[in-house]
Amino acid sequence: MKQINLNLPQNIDLSKFDIEMYLATKCMEEGKLSIGQAADFVGLSKRAFIEVVGKYK
Repeated sequence: MKQINLNLPQNIDLSKFDIEMYLATKCMEEGKLSIGQAADFVGLSKRAFIEVVGKYK
C-alpha cells in the first residue's frame, strides 16, 4: 500500500478517519475502488461502510 504525508492547515478539523473516508468515497465514485476495497481502505466492514458513506458525499 502507498503511504503519503499531508500537510493540512491548522484550522481544518478532520480526523484521519474523515480524510480516509473522503478519499475512499471519491475513489469509489470515480470507479477506482469497489465498495469492498473502499471499506477495507478505511478499516470497516462493507456493511458499516455503506451505513456511513453518505456523510462523506
